[in-house]
Amino acid sequence: MIFTSVSEKSKADSEHHPALGQINFLAGSKITPPISPGPDHPGVPVSPVWPGGVTPAPGTAGPLSIDYASSFDFGVNAISAQDKIYYAKAQKYHASTLETPNYVQVTDNRGTLGGWTLKVLEVTQFHQGKPEAKYPDLKGAMLSLKKPEAVSENTDTAPKPQEVIDLVPGKETLVAAADKGAGAGTWMIRWGSRLIEQRTLNKEGQWVKESFNTDVQLFVPGKTFKDSTFYTTQLKWILSELPQNS
Repeated sequence: MIFTSVSEKSKADSEHHPALGQINFLAGSKITPPISPGPDHPGVPVSPVWPGGVTPAPGTAGPLSIDYASSFDFGVNAISAQDKIYYAKAQKYHASTLETPNYVQVTDNRGTLGGWTLKVLEVTQFHQGKPEAKYPDLKGAMLSLKKPEAVSENTDTAPKPQEVIDLVPGKETLVAAADKGAGAGTWMIRWGSRLIEQRTLNKEGQWVKESFNTDVQLFVPGKTFKDSTFYTTQLKWILSELPQNS
């Protein structure tokens, strides 16, 4: 005689039926806030400010977005008849002593790994706000963005940053390119990884010490005549998807 326990009988009589778990993702649409480009503690949320403590406008919305771009402040300088290279002041942050290299931040939350390109356009040459001035334009001045590095918290394939030498006003210039399969998530293109401290003039004409980024440079020819005033330019950042057939 064979005896079968209740537990063994239940096991023998059990049945199986499949079921599923499911989750769906859509391309992101919210504005991505800025994060620190490092080199120390990259990825920490930050509140960057533009020269003069100005709060920049929020980044662009949508799944492929420019989240932040530094403005470049080359400081107060004595007029010189010699060729000069001026460095940009370090990126500063609201209510913080943090200073970092200047950078631009891009986020790709499309979920397609479709690739993208980032370009910059210097809209006009450095100029005064007064066209009737004797020397309205800073003739021959040229911006350069050197030693670019692609920085991110994620470990996906990085975009390829491009060094920008002698930016030509009115001409779009490539800053970074993500091939298909690369550049997903949030990436910072940072120029250089260290800052230097040097003496500079403040608005009152007094000498003070500030941090500068030697990899963001403005060359001004000595033969260019300058008025004793501000010269400014506008930079336009252009983020584009790669063509689908590329």
